[in-house]
Amino acid sequence: MSRYYTLFFSETANVGAVAGLRRIKPAMSVARRVLDNTHHSILVGDLATDFAVQMGFAEESLSTNRTQEIWEDWKARNCQPNFWTVHYVDIDGENGRFHAVCMFLFPYRT
Repeated sequence: MSRYYTLFFSETANVGAVAGLRRIKPAMSVARRVLDNTHHSILVGDLATDFAVQMGFAEESLSTNRTQEIWEDWKARNCQPNFWTVHYVDIDGENGRFHAVCMFLFPYRT
């Protein structure tokens, strides 16, 4: 799991943003530190996480019981590892009703 956040101040056009931030919960606060403490507009991935740790933010799990259940369900259904593609199953036969299955974050539940 990763987080992202962007701050934009219209009066000054200053921007501070993080993307792909891992193991750090307060993404908005890290984006503010990017804005206030660097000449960068955005930090991404491991660099964003490393920066957050250097700024004193604690690393912690972003998983919850619910997200763990969703992941375990997805894994148990042997879904393809392409998390962004929605796969459909024709439940009524020949062009009948379709239901999305094998979605990573919000799988269809019967």
